[in-house]
Amino acid sequence: MSFDMDDEILQDFLVEASEIVEQLGEQLVDLEHQPDDADLLNAIFRGFHTIKGGAGFLSIEPLVEICHRAEDVFNLLRQGERRVTPELMDPILEALDVVNASMDYLRNGEMPEPADADLLARLERYAVPEGEGAAEPEPAAAAPEPEVQAAPEPAPAPEPEAPAETASAAEAAPSGDEITEQEFEALLDELHGPGQFKAGGPAPAAGDDEITEEEFEALLDELHGPGRFDPAKAAAAKPAAPAPAPENANIGGGDEITEEEFEALLDQLHGPGRFDPEAAKVGDAPAKAAPAATQPEPAAQPPKAEAKSEPKPEPAKPAEPAKAAAGKPAAPKAESAPAPAKKPAAPKAPPKPSGETSVRVDTQRLDQIMNMVGELVLVRNRLSLLKATMADEELSNVVGNLDVVTSDLQLAVMKTRMQPIKKVFGRFPRVVRDLARNLKKEVDLEMHGEDTDLDKNLVEALADPMVHLVRNAVDHGIETPEERERAGKPRRGKVVLSAAQEGDHILLCIEDDGKGMD
Repeated sequence: MSFDMDDEILQDFLVEASEIVEQLGEQLVDLEHQPDDADLLNAIFRGFHTIKGGAGFLSIEPLVEICHRAEDVFNLLRQGERRVTPELMDPILEALDVVNASMDYLRNGEMPEPADADLLARLERYAVPEGEGAAEPEPAAAAPEPEVQAAPEPAPAPEPEAPAETASAAEAAPSGDEITEQEFEALLDELHGPGQFKAGGPAPAAGDDEITEEEFEALLDELHGPGRFDPAKAAAAKPAAPAPAPENANIGGGDEITEEEFEALLDQLHGPGRFDPEAAKVGDAPAKAAPAATQPEPAAQPPKAEAKSEPKPEPAKPAEPAKAAAGKPAAPKAESAPAPAKKPAAPKAPPKPSGETSVRVDTQRLDQIMNMVGELVLVRNRLSLLKATMADEELSNVVGNLDVVTSDLQLAVMKTRMQPIKKVFGRFPRVVRDLARNLKKEVDLEMHGEDTDLDKNLVEALADPMVHLVRNAVDHGIETPEERERAGKPRRGKVVLSAAQEGDHILLCIEDDGKGMD
C-alpha cells in the first residue's frame, strides 16, 4: 500500500510524530534516572497515545499496534503496578526505534512493515502487573465497597426524632418545595419563643415533616385576626414570585396550604427573602426567650419584624400588610444587587490563547531566499565599486544605505536557517545508554552549550561524525567498572560534549575520563 505524499493530513502527522519521537527519545533516557517522576511517565504515555491516534486516523495499523503495546506498559507504570527497570526499558526503546523507522517508510510513501513478533510478545509480557498473584486480591478489596455504601442507608431511621431541635435533623431535611417542620418551628420560636406557641389544632405527628392546616390557620389568626388574611392577595403582592402560575391555579382553592401562602407570610414579617430558618433557630430563639416570658401576648412580637404590620388592623385595612410587602420592591432589588457583583470573575477572560508564534517553512524556500540575497549582495558590491569611481555625494549616500540594509537582510535570512546544536546532542543520551549497556559499562554523559546555533545544513552534516566519535569514546576510551576501580577511578566513566562559539566559528569538543585510545 502506498500513500499520497501530497496529502496535507499525512504531512502534518509526519511533522508532529517526528517531534514527538524526538522528545520521547530524550524522555525515555531520563526516565531511567528518574523512575518515579509521575510527570515524565504521563508525558511519555501521552506521546505514544498521540502517535497511535494519528496513525489510527490514517489506518496505519503496524504503527497503531506497536504504539498501543507501549502505551499499555506505561499505563501500568503510571498506576504504580510496575517499576521502571533497565530490562523493561530495552523493549520500550526498541519500540521507539520501530516507530522512527515507520516514519521513514511513510516519508517514502510506503506502508510500514509490522513490528517483530518477538518484540510485541516482550511488550505484552510487560503489559501485565508485576506479580499477578498480588494483583488478584484487588477485585476482592473492591467487594466491601457495597457494604460501605450500604452503611449510610439506616440514616433515614432518625427521622422520627425530627421534632427534637438538632442541627443534624435540620440539615437532613429535604430542600424540596414542601415546608419542613423545622422551618415552621423556627418561625414559631421567633414569634413566641422556643416551645411557647400552642395551636388550637392537633400537634404534628412525630415523623411528619408537613405543616398541618390547623397550625397555619392558628398562626394567621394570631397575626391578623380570624379570617382577615387573604393568601391570594399576599401571593400576588410578591415582587418576584419564583413559583410557576399553574401550581397556584391548581392548589389555590384547595384545603392544602401552598408554598406561596407561606412565603407571603414570611415576606410580611421580615421583608422578601429576609428570613433564614437556621439563623432563627440558632441565633434568634435564645435571644427572644426572655421577651417571651415578660410579654404574655404573642401578638406584640410581629412589630419587631416589620413596623407596618399591625396585629389588630381595622376592618377597612385588611390589605395594608400586602401593600406593605408590595411597597418594598426596592429592598429585594437592592439585596439582589450583589448577584451582579459576582462578575469580578470576568477578569479570568482577558487571558486569551496566544496565536501561533512560529511558521513551518520548507527549506527549499529558504534556499531560494538565500540565493536571491546572494544576488543582491553582488549588486551591492558592484554599486560600491561604481561609487568609488564617481565623485557624487548623493550617490554615495544611497549606496551606503543600500549596503547597510543588504547586510542586515543577509544576516536575518541566515538566522532563519540557524538551529541549536541540541538537535544533534539530543540523540547522544540514547546512544551512550545503549552502548554502555551492551558493553557492561557505567557511563554518564554531560552536555554543554546545547543552545549554540549552527546552520541547518551543518547540523545535519555533523550528526553522523559526532555519533562515531562518541561511540569510540564509550567503546575504546572508557574502561569497565572493574578496571576503573583497580586504577583508582570512580566506577562510572564520564563523556562530555560541549559546543561554544569563537568569533565566526563553532568549537566542538568530545572528552572522556578514560584511558584514551591507542
